[in-house]
Parts: sequence; structure tokens; C-alpha cells
Amino acid sequence: QLQTSGGDGASAASANVIGQFGVGFYSVFMVADEVTVYSRKHGADVGHCWKSTGDGSYELSEAANVAAGTKIILKLKEEEKRFASRFAVESNLRKYSSFVGFPVTVDGERANTIAAVWAKSKNEVSQEEHNDFYRFIAQDFSDPRYTLHFSADAPLAIKALFYVPETHMEKWGMARQEPGVSLYSRRVLIQARCEKLLPDWMRFVKGVVDSDDLPLNISRESMQDSALMRKLSSVLSRRVVKFLQEQAKKDEKAYLNFFAEFGQFIKEGVCSDFDLKGEAAKLLRFESTVKGEGELISLDEYISRMVPEQDDKIYYLVAPSRSTALSSAYMEACKALNIEVLLLTSTIDEFAMANLHTYAGKTLLSAEKASLDLKRPDSQHENALSSDDSSALCKWLSETLPLVSSA
Repeated sequence: QLQTSGGDGASAASANVIGQFGVGFYSVFMVADEVTVYSRKHGADVGHCWKSTGDGSYELSEAANVAAGTKIILKLKEEEKRFASRFAVESNLRKYSSFVGFPVTVDGERANTIAAVWAKSKNEVSQEEHNDFYRFIAQDFSDPRYTLHFSADAPLAIKALFYVPETHMEKWGMARQEPGVSLYSRRVLIQARCEKLLPDWMRFVKGVVDSDDLPLNISRESMQDSALMRKLSSVLSRRVVKFLQEQAKKDEKAYLNFFAEFGQFIKEGVCSDFDLKGEAAKLLRFESTVKGEGELISLDEYISRMVPEQDDKIYYLVAPSRSTALSSAYMEACKALNIEVLLLTSTIDEFAMANLHTYAGKTLLSAEKASLDLKRPDSQHENALSSDDSSALCKWLSETLPLVSSA
């Protein structure tokens, strides 16, 4: 390619070669004193040999008896010979090149046997393949609860495969989960459990993201501040939230099972993710005064039943339990006006409401802090005391109370 290109074309071709193969040449001299590369193009009569000790110079010569293809020989440094062991070679292959698109063999045995499922069209992948791949990347024995397999060309070239597990370990008091999504570029691992792909509250998601727009030699440091990574994260995060919203509409019962398991993560997202808290709020579910114990509703369902007396306010009450909330004095005015109240019994619920503040143009307001001086319908005044009766009652109380206090 370089030999047949001239002028600016040669420069561009050279940049492409460096971009594709530079990583290996940069790193090889960290472990090797000398590198020799034999190569012969298919159909060519003569091969070539490239040799360097990494001192900034190299030797290039013709070579006889070179098989078609490329052979690389490393003369390892004495202290780095451990990298020549079969265990080390296979470990590195499994970590970084398990999914490259061509077979890799070690001592005649193929080392990469797991297919890059995400690279296939989603219609070509069976549920059994998804189950096997999920178990491989998540180190889990169960099948995934949800599977999201998608690709996009704009604004970035992305192939992504996400799984939602059946459960998670944080609920048992285990340590905080690490991110579960790994980043690849052209099937080569860039970073396992990449922290920058999805927001922290989505750490329960497992999977793989592959982007051709990401250079192979990107460093961890450059990923921290990369505009490309921020754009990638934004696209992926919004797609995950949209997917969960779709699942809630598709099968509310299955979604409620998901929310029972992962609802704390969703609430964490409402508290911590400024950009996505509005969309994440659509995923929230709460108990309500108009539903039975254990029945959950969305904020949208609540809004659909709002009465005019609410004045565009969504009322909620935080309490240790449902029964405590229902017996609260703060509920009386809402009951009298037939206002539905969301019942929040989890510690994080109040923080979520405070951070959300508004939803769909409605103000979220605690019944404890609300000024419920709302006018009652005329029908509710039928049993009220008349003005004369009220005056008589006040007179009696003023005459009676001093007697009681002196007794």
C-alpha cells in the first residue's frame, strides 16, 4: 500500500498503518530485546525480513523460504520470559483478543472459541447464544432478564449488546458492584468494566460496546476527558433508559418484577443523573392511596387521575410503612378532597423526590409541607356547624375550660 501510493496519498496510507498496528510496535520493546518480522505477500516470489532492537533504527532485507503471510519472532528480555509460557499467552488472548474475527491458535489449538455475538445482526442470534454469551461475560449461571442488542451509524458507529441480570449482590449487603460493560474497538478489548460508558447508577447492566470510531491506541487517561467518550456514553445511556421504558409498556408485570429487584438503582439515577433524571423518573413505581398494598403505579398513571383541586401538584407522603402513612394526620385533607397520595416507604424515596422536584410540568410536594387549605365541595359542608352553633360552642368552651383547669 505504501509503495503504490505517492505524495499525500502515501502520507495518508502511512497514518492508516500506524493507527492500525502502532500499538504492538510501541509495546513490544517493553518485553523484547529484539524483534524480527518475516513477511511475504501471497503470489510474490520473494519475502522480506524486518529486524530491530528498538533503538530507533531497523534492518530491512529480502528473505528466502518465507511462507505466505507474516511471522513475528520476539527475543524476550531475561526478566520477561514469563510471557512466553502457554498460560500467559492464553490469558492475554482471552483478555484482549477473545473476539477477533479470525482464529488464533496456540501450539496448534484454537484459543478464541467464543463468537463476537454483538457483531452479528440481532436477528441472527438465538436466545441460547445470548444466554451462553451472557454467562461468559457476566460469570453468571442464570439467564439474563432482559437483552438489548442494537447498532447505530450516527452520531457514532456503535455495536452494543447489553444484558440485565436476574438479580444483583448489593441487596445482600455485598460490596458496591463494579461497572459491567467492557469497551472494544474492532473486537479488540480497550478496557474491561469501563467506568465511562454508562453512568454509575447503571452498573447493574452487563455487556459489550464496540465502536469503530474509537482508536485502538486510546489510553485510559485520554478516555477520561475524551469528547468522543462523552458522546458515546450519552448515546448508550439514553438507549438503555429508552429500552427499559419500552419494556415497561410491553409487559408491566415483568417490569414490576425488574423494579422490585433494581428499583434502588433507578432511584439513585433520579438523585444523581442531572441529564437523565427526567427520563429515569418515568421508570419509577410507587404505592398509592387508591391502590392496594403492594400494587405500584407510575407517575404518569398518577397524573391521569389528578383532580382539579390538586392545582398541578403531585402529593406524596414519606413514612416507615404503608399503615403509618395512611393513619397520618397529613392525609385527612387529601382524603376529604379525594386527592391521591403516593406512599413512599424507602429511605431513598424522599431524596429522589427532592432531586426530581417537578415531573411533566407538575410540582412534587410532600403532604407534610403542603398548604392544604383547599376549598371543599359544597356537599362536604352539609354536616358543618352553623354560625350560631359555632358561637355557642366557643362560649361554652370559654366558660368550661377554666373550671377544668382549676379542678
